[in-house]
Amino acid sequence: MDITKQQIVILGTGGTIAGQAENPKDSVNYTAALVDISELLDTAKVKHRNGVEPALNHCDLLTEQLVQIDSKDMTFDVWKRLLSRCQALLNQELVQAIVITHGTDTLEETAYFLHRMLRTEKPVILTCAMRPANAPDSDGPQNLRDALTLASNAQARDVLVVCAGEVHGAQNIQKIHTTRLNAFSSGDAELIGHFVDGILNLSKNALGSQAQDSRSLPLLSVKDFDSAEQHPRVEIIMNHADANGQIVNALLEQKVTRQYKLRGIVVAGTGNGTISASLESALLRAQESGVVVWRSTRCAFGQLEGRTNAVFGDSHGLPPVKARIALMLKLLQSDLIAMKS
Repeated sequence: MDITKQQIVILGTGGTIAGQAENPKDSVNYTAALVDISELLDTAKVKHRNGVEPALNHCDLLTEQLVQIDSKDMTFDVWKRLLSRCQALLNQELVQAIVITHGTDTLEETAYFLHRMLRTEKPVILTCAMRPANAPDSDGPQNLRDALTLASNAQARDVLVVCAGEVHGAQNIQKIHTTRLNAFSSGDAELIGHFVDGILNLSKNALGSQAQDSRSLPLLSVKDFDSAEQHPRVEIIMNHADANGQIVNALLEQKVTRQYKLRGIVVAGTGNGTISASLESALLRAQESGVVVWRSTRCAFGQLEGRTNAVFGDSHGLPPVKARIALMLKLLQSDLIAMKS
């Protein structure tokens, strides 16, 4: 390794991209998180006739296996480790970018979390796969190559996601399909970029808008987040036909230790954030007891519009899983301010 060359660090966290199927032709029944990140990089190089892209010749590619998990099992503790490691690497002058291999199931949550927390102009690129590593038509190697190409691009910045030839911003990306290769969408937002025959095309407008989208929300320092032993408990409740307040009431009546006490609820409303009368009554009681309630929508596209006399908090256009993270961070920030005062 040339100690004067720029570095791209590839952090492995597991997922389908590192999975293995007993029958390689079976892309549904497999075990995630088995293949080491160094092996994934070697495979990505082998499956490209020229190895890595020429643009990467000026970089050293370094690998670290941070964790090895199925992303359905993602935890607060893993996020703490990932955040701390990313910030430490980004603070190093020679590190040009970070690429993270991740499972698809909670990728949008990890991407948004890092987007809210990291302080850097350098790119952090998450990528993934919908087929296991030993599938004959695995999409992982190409996704990893595309992620590395994006990471080496001078225009790339902030937290981005590469999958199936598309570049999404962490603010808008959602998983919208269970099995197809292009399983992600940015909803109504513009794609950050896309690949055509291996050539990357980036939208400067989309890159700029992502950088500003969530900066109006409270931000914590990585040090402050690292000091938190437990994240504030925030649950997601969905409105649906015949929805009532029993789940909310049960959560309020739970006898738990202080650290697991319910602090917030994100309600995934129907349509434009509508909530049944019964569920709304229970949520109002929760709010009166000190639980912070934010309203979102279970719709994959669109944001809440026209609520001038809203009784619940604003989810800032975020889908429920990301609104939960934003509320968790806001509550954590309030806790830290209270502790310091």
